[in-house]
Amino acid sequence: MADLGVLRLRGGATLEFQNVSNRTSALVDTTSLNVSGASTVRITGTNYFIIGNTYPLLTNSRTTTGFTNLALQMPLGYGGTLFSNANQILLTVTLPPAPRILLNLIAVPGNATVKLSWNSATNATGYNLAEPSHG
Repeated sequence: MADLGVLRLRGGATLEFQNVSNRTSALVDTTSLNVSGASTVRITGTNYFIIGNTYPLLTNSRTTTGFTNLALQMPLGYGGTLFSNANQILLTVTLPPAPRILLNLIAVPGNATVKLSWNSATNATGYNLAEPSHG
């Protein structure tokens, strides 16, 4: 892979990685990475993700500055952590964050029914309702 030279991300920039897979070499090589202002690393294409694995995204032969300005955006159904280690930026794939607890749960009794309503939980893709077992 060719060295891209100095990679500069300015506030509001997005660095997107597509089809991150089970590879041992980084997707991008640079001489140095300079992040000034809040920027995003977006991960798309999850065909080969394994929860708990670490994937090299970027290597640089000199320095990384402003790493703490990077925010991670993962695809739905995945969580992750970015970290910098010996001139590399790596991604560890995790389970997605658990949804918040339901807020403002309201139960309205009816004729042999109960109508439930609540505020949506962040990151929720659905809800499971179950009758408690009586034992």
